[in-house]
Amino acid sequence: MKTLIVEDDLMSQCLLAQVLTERGHEVVTYENAEQAILAYQKQFFPLLFVDVGLPGMNGAQLVAAARAMRPDIKVLFTTGYARNAIVHQGRLDRGIELITKPFTRLQLASRIRDVLDVPTARTHKPIALVVEDEALVRMFVIDQLTDLGFEVIEAATATEGLRAARNHQQLDLAIVDRGLPDRDGIDVVAELRTQLPSLPVIVASGYGDLPDHQALRNDVHIQFMSKPYDVDALTTALRALNVRTREMQ
Repeated sequence: MKTLIVEDDLMSQCLLAQVLTERGHEVVTYENAEQAILAYQKQFFPLLFVDVGLPGMNGAQLVAAARAMRPDIKVLFTTGYARNAIVHQGRLDRGIELITKPFTRLQLASRIRDVLDVPTARTHKPIALVVEDEALVRMFVIDQLTDLGFEVIEAATATEGLRAARNHQQLDLAIVDRGLPDRDGIDVVAELRTQLPSLPVIVASGYGDLPDHQALRNDVHIQFMSKPYDVDALTTALRALNVRTREMQ
């Protein structure tokens, strides 16, 4: 599991990283929230370990910003004092645990289990944007995504798709056809990237070659799918993007 540690105390940061690495986590560490939120915008971390008393943007503000992008993340706060900064109405929010400094390796391991054992609670159905001008193909994709538990927003042109993306900041997936009537779908994906850097995107194309846009070809959040495609090809692309659906739980 990819885990983001944000801790300005280097001794605590080292202990957190060591224990998590021993438990099989892929760990990335930062000493301040500003650097951490930039990293979070580029890739999804299911688990965050955050010191409440960070300099500048504090830990509670960092987690609020991260949860605005992905409400289903799990969080372990570390703190030596500012408990009230993260307690609401006498309790911690769902998916958040707290460990008070100083702590031992045994205490830390126990808290890790506590936070990971809490079932993930989504505040909304996952939302998918489908930008496809062929009506029959669009209907097929919408039916499949609906069966997988998505709420679907549909668009038949690049202009409609980009407008929909601007109006829905909580998108969980986009499927974009390259052969749109008003613009190349690759241009649409490039614009989506500036707005939602870590949004999983499937590019559907009847063309045989991949796009010349090198950044998109190397983007781990993008999968290319040849047309015509079936349910198996769609679910394979979703799995490659680590998109969790009702059928994949």
